[in-house]
Amino acid sequence: NYKRSAFAQELLESIRCGNYTAGMRILSERDLSNKFSVSRNTVREGLSELFEMKILERRGRGAFVTHEALRIIENGGISQAHPSRVMIMMSFNMHESPIFRTIFESVRSGLNGRAACEVFFSDMLPGAAAENVTPNDIVLLFGESFDPNAMRKIQEKCRQVIIINAQSDIFNTIMPDNYAAGRAIAEYLYENGHKKIGAALCDPELPGEFNDRFRGARDFLREKNLDIMVEDIADKSDTFRIMQTFMDRFLSRKATAIICFQDIQAVMLYEAARREKIRLPEDLSVVSFDDRCYTANCVPALSTVRYPAEAVGGAALHAILTVLEGKEPDMHTQIVPALLKRESVKKLN
Repeated sequence: NYKRSAFAQELLESIRCGNYTAGMRILSERDLSNKFSVSRNTVREGLSELFEMKILERRGRGAFVTHEALRIIENGGISQAHPSRVMIMMSFNMHESPIFRTIFESVRSGLNGRAACEVFFSDMLPGAAAENVTPNDIVLLFGESFDPNAMRKIQEKCRQVIIINAQSDIFNTIMPDNYAAGRAIAEYLYENGHKKIGAALCDPELPGEFNDRFRGARDFLREKNLDIMVEDIADKSDTFRIMQTFMDRFLSRKATAIICFQDIQAVMLYEAARREKIRLPEDLSVVSFDDRCYTANCVPALSTVRYPAEAVGGAALHAILTVLEGKEPDMHTQIVPALLKRESVKKLN
């Protein structure tokens, strides 16, 4: 119980700071309940922890600080009493993500009471995160590229930082191998006879998962002496219009396939094709990434790379349990996603 252990930690800090000294009687259960805004039952359970650690002792109806209390605390009592907590931190826009839900459920269920699990949302990460962590926390930061200096401040205040779905040369990371995914999707198109392939990506040189996917596809095609088609689109205010423009420009260059870099782009391309009476995949093949819940039911069913949410969640849980055992987790974990071959790619002669 996190509240119980946090309450016990507050008392330990009071003893360490000298607010309570050896032989002093602490407040009554009722007064402690009022002071720390916790239930009487939480107070009772927290005191039991300290009795077991021999920080406190019973005399009559009161609880007193033992003469060994400070020595026990200085030899690690605080570390033992401070609970392990997994803090999962992310920005607000992740709250409806099915990928996050899968990863979160893997971590929460896998912990099975070995540590508290809390979620923290903020639009001011990682600054706000640094204000909320404690020394025994394991922090999972989800889906962002964070400023390294701000991240170091978090790391200085907690037990371990693990970043999910973002790159870092400094911190532990768990993410899909987007470069390998890009190569796989380009290879799939190439094996089906496609050599004129467009990349529906406005800024392929920007860092991040889309760039890694692009580089993977580009590098594979270069090895086959082919160039991936790119287009510079000035007006980036309307995503649907962007996809419509990509389609028109690539078709004018005789492209036979387009790589979209997330599924929502692909379904926008589907709609643009419908409006212009472009047949998929007869006139244009489409591939994508992530495998959102709707992709198998698109017409034609969308070939896409599935985000390995279960494997990422399992790797995150493994890293957390490794830290709880007092060991260092693997520094960088990359998981190769699976390519789902459906009906949106035409085999050319």
